[in-house]
Amino acid sequence: MNHYVQNVRIAKCCRILATTDKSVQQTANEVGYSDMKFFHSLFRKITGSSPQQYRRLQA
Repeated sequence: MNHYVQNVRIAKCCRILATTDKSVQQTANEVGYSDMKFFHSLFRKITGSSPQQYRRLQA
């Protein structure tokens, strides 16, 4: 169940990063991540890229 929730949160982050100019920190906070180190690690594990790289690739 925990993996499902993490995947849903990261998917929402991906949508936000691809469609808004919100900062990575704002995006992480919006979906419930306050620990940025953990967020970056989890985002990279799930997507294969950092949040910044993901945003650039979606542009």
